Amino acid sequence: MPRPKLKRFIQMEPKYSVYAPKGVGKTKEEILMDLDEVETLRLVFGEGLDQDKAAKKLGVSRQTVGRTVDIAGKKLADFLVNGKVLKIKTDGNYEFINKDSNEESTK
Repeated sequence: MPRPKLKRFIQMEPKYSVYAPKGVGKTKEEILMDLDEVETLRLVFGEGLDQDKAAKKLGVSRQTVGRTVDIAGKKLADFLVNGKVLKIKTDGNYEFINKDSNEESTK
């Protein structure tokens, strides 16, 4: 039995939770991406943080960030190349932190 996921710290929730290619009808093929995968991609590629700094913001190890980047990157490539629907799961063990202040909210 795998260990339960530790709480991840999230600064930004995505604007949308479902992305689909334009002009494609309903498809049964969906890719589920966890919110911490999106946040990891945002920190590493969007903000340009190295894996150590991203790990500190997320509250995980550098190795976990590396694994998450690999997993999320494969999901993103599958979405882009194969025209699947990408759904972001917002439920999980997350703590939302306002990056402009010290406010925290648990979801």
